[in-house]
Formats: sequence, C-alpha cells, structure tokens
Amino acid sequence: MSIEERIREFIRRVEEESRIKEMIQDIMRRAEEVREVAKEDARRALLLLDKLRADVSAVKASIVVAKGRLRGELTGLRMSLMGLEPELRERARELLEEAREALAEFEDELGEEVDELRETLSELRSLAKDLLRARRRAAIRTERSSESAVVSSIRLPRGDLEVIDLLVEAGVFRSRSEAVAYFTHRGLEASKDLLERVKSKVEELRRIREEVAKEFRLGE
Repeated sequence: MSIEERIREFIRRVEEESRIKEMIQDIMRRAEEVREVAKEDARRALLLLDKLRADVSAVKASIVVAKGRLRGELTGLRMSLMGLEPELRERARELLEEAREALAEFEDELGEEVDELRETLSELRSLAKDLLRARRRAAIRTERSSESAVVSSIRLPRGDLEVIDLLVEAGVFRSRSEAVAYFTHRGLEASKDLLERVKSKVEELRRIREEVAKEFRLGE
C-alpha cells in the first residue's frame, strides 16, 4: 500500500470512528429516559444518573485511547515521508494536512458532545434533586395537615441540632421548627403500637379514678 493510500485509509478510519459516537448517543438517549423517570421517582432517577456518570467516564477513557492511537498513526505517516521523492512527498504532505484536519475535527466534535452530555446529566441531577425535595416537603405538609399547636422551646443534643441545621441549609426544611415537627411526628408514628397500648392503660386509669371519685361523692 502506497503512502497516499495509507493516508487516505487513515482519514477514512477517522471519519468512521463511530463506536465512541454511538456510545455517546446511547447515553444521551438513556438520559432522556431518566428525565421521564424523574417525574415519577426522583430517587431512582438519581441512581440511574450515577450509572450514566460512570458510563461517561468510560466514554472519556475511550476517547483518550482513540486520540492516542490516531495521533500515533499520524506521526508514523509523517515519518514515512522522509524516503519519498520530492514530488511524491509534497503530495503526501497535502494529504497529511487533510488527515491532521480530520483528526482535529474528530477531537473537537467529540469534546463538544461530551461537554453537552455532562451538562445534560448535571441538569437532570438538579431536576431530580429539586423534585425529591419538593416531594419531601409535600409529604411533610400532608403529615402535618391536621391543626398544629404551638409548643414551648425544647433542648436538643448538639449532634441532633447539627443534623437539623444541615437539613435546613440543604433546603429540605424551611426552618428548625419544621424539621423538629417532622421528626417528632415520624417518631410518634414509628411508636404508634406502643403509644396505643399506653393510651389504653391511661384511659383505664382515668376510668378507675372517676369511679373512685364517684363512690366517695356518693358516700358523703
């Protein structure tokens, strides 16, 4: 195979380096599917996005390998010009310039597609997190739908307070009061069976106390 044929073959392979592009297109397609999943299950969408981010890392690694291989081949083609006659060498140089431009265009195009992909994943992650926070707030409002009452301030362990402040800072709750009310309600819900038994015993004690008081009043 002549040097010109080798250079043309190199240009053709650069232009047909479709494997990486197909990987990027597949991730973009799956990213759009995640957008739909996020509307129904934001937590699952975040898990899927983590998988996509790992796939993006694999694509970037493939790009690095492809660039290294193609640049190495281009360097080898340049070295092959040394033994050519002047006329053939000049023609080969023109073809090599085409090859260099094809490789540069290939690298730029992949770089743009990867940047677009990263922006899409970042946007989807923000969307999923926003939806997750919104649904948490909606759940809080639902759980607190019954009339609330104002209570006095309470003392919390420093570690618990730091967690509360972290959740408020993250936007999960609007205030410390809202966070404490939420976890108080959840704690009561988790102890519902025990509280029902205690409530039954307390009501029984009230009944006995009322009966004793009634007997004393009758004996007067």
